[in-house]
Amino acid sequence: MISEKSIKGCEHGWWKINELMYCGYYIDHQTIFRVANLVVNMEFQCSSKLSEQPFLVEYGSYNISQPCPFGSFECHSGLCIQQIQLCDGINDCFDESDELFCG
Repeated sequence: MISEKSIKGCEHGWWKINELMYCGYYIDHQTIFRVANLVVNMEFQCSSKLSEQPFLVEYGSYNISQPCPFGSFECHSGLCIQQIQLCDGINDCFDESDELFCG
């Protein structure tokens, strides 16, 4: 799983999207990062461990002045995640807003 961190706290690989750093070695679902800038800078650093899975990144864009895409949940942070990720015990929003009121 990925989580928002500083570069010093990354045990495995990391992703940097504009100035936000995310640590982790895989994402097993679609994550939507809302970036307000016209230009998006993305950096990836893989760990030195060998993997059976290839490194694959797919990305697209949409107008962030619009709500999250259909079938998505907007986190308090502005991140969009799939509805299926709500109340799954994983902090997909990185602010725990997808795990609130799940009881």
